[in-house]
Amino acid sequence: MSEKQVTERDIRLPQFRDANLEDLEFDGSGEVVRKDRFEKSMRKIQGMLHGVNGLSARSSWTCEQVVEAVEIVLKRGDSDQHLPR
Repeated sequence: MSEKQVTERDIRLPQFRDANLEDLEFDGSGEVVRKDRFEKSMRKIQGMLHGVNGLSARSSWTCEQVVEAVEIVLKRGDSDQHLPR
């Protein structure tokens, strides 16, 4: 047996391992989620859309700009070419 003591961090789910309790909340279904999940998702989507609607890794962007880029890709009908699986 190991003499290492088990900590709270050892038993946390990986997605919450380094989160502070203040950074977590319950969603509508009662699941524990990160409060910053929307920001993280928007950043991920923005990263997938570089080159559309002026989005780039080197410039700032707005949520509206990302939404417009998604609309552009969907209207083109070529979303498979721009969004990785």
